[in-house]
Amino acid sequence: MITNITLENFKCFRHLDIAPKLVTVLIGPNGTGKSGVLQALLLLKQSKDSVGKLALSGDVVQFAPEAFMLQGIRPLSDTVQLGLSGNWAFEFEGVEHQMEFEAHLRYSGDASLIDEQGRTKFCRTGQELEVIFGPDLNDVGHFIAREGTARYARGAGINDFRVALSSGLDQDFLRFCEQVSRSPGDMMGNIKIVPAARALARGQYQLQPGFSVDISSTNGLGRQEEDIATTLAYSRPEVEKVSRLMKRVTGVGFRTDTVPPVSARPVSESPAGEFSLMAEGFGTNALVLLLFELVRAVPGATVLIEEPEVHLHPKAQADLASVLVEEAKADNKQVIMTTHSEHVVGRLLTLVAEGQLSPQEVAIYSFDKDRSGVCSAHEIEVTEHGQVKGGLKSFFETDLDEMRRYVDALRART
Repeated sequence: MITNITLENFKCFRHLDIAPKLVTVLIGPNGTGKSGVLQALLLLKQSKDSVGKLALSGDVVQFAPEAFMLQGIRPLSDTVQLGLSGNWAFEFEGVEHQMEFEAHLRYSGDASLIDEQGRTKFCRTGQELEVIFGPDLNDVGHFIAREGTARYARGAGINDFRVALSSGLDQDFLRFCEQVSRSPGDMMGNIKIVPAARALARGQYQLQPGFSVDISSTNGLGRQEEDIATTLAYSRPEVEKVSRLMKRVTGVGFRTDTVPPVSARPVSESPAGEFSLMAEGFGTNALVLLLFELVRAVPGATVLIEEPEVHLHPKAQADLASVLVEEAKADNKQVIMTTHSEHVVGRLLTLVAEGQLSPQEVAIYSFDKDRSGVCSAHEIEVTEHGQVKGGLKSFFETDLDEMRRYVDALRART
């Protein structure tokens, strides 16, 4: 789970520091940088195994060479800094272990890595150990365990290290260290993205040779749809759960039929009968990928969702928020979403007021842009009663302003 994101001179941000919780909501007007936070995480995911440089162009996200750095405005420095902290549970020899890490990465204007600082903490036989990464990319450190000592060198990935020399440490301990070293990369690899464009627009799809781990790629909507349809066809247990959750939101279920010899047909299941999914409403269609990515995410994973409310009726938007919270809490799956829906935010606050979600499990960040084009964000405090301190500007206040305007118009005509 991601516990902190720090951006400096990235896209429209001079500086941004947010601390995601189990459910995190990013709100604010269009063009204020909400999606930029998700893009930063996807860029780090895409670059987790890169050697010395950000992978600006890849299957998950693409940046023009000049687009990832703050432009046209005096930056804080001539570098881009990306910071990330998180924790991850991994299994070693049948036992679950916890790992915490933080990484601070600094890149030049051409996306080359200049320095990397950070630390990884983990426990072994009841002893807390720490691997520290300094500003020198070629540095070598050491840690002392009860069993012996180890000297380690930095690897290629985020907080990746390799034990170069050891004294008193057996092969079991060294294999454990390898697992610890891979864990930050594993956590980054388990970041999933649900883009705003996510409908299945054709009645039938050609099955691909295998299913995809990341089906929300940048290879174009047509290829993305084929990947989605194929992956759904190979994932019947997950699809059955998706169908149950969809019925709670829109009253319509879903399945994927395999059509001989090698085609997949998405089908909606409604009280009126069974239809091709493309003949169903856009709201139900858009729910398929969203809920599928959430259901198949592993415990501890982070699911990024752009505008979960797309094409949904206000009641369905609120009900979807309840489903997202239940799934997040059931399997410790982190949800970070951008939204323009007061119904989504309102249901989250209602769940806090009802005691189904604690203030420690939800974070709301409001984004804004100043006259020079620099974006910023601040956290809105949520109380135990589901109230927000300072209100939600551009949300409920907009509804009240519209109602006042309507009442004034009626009075003017009488």
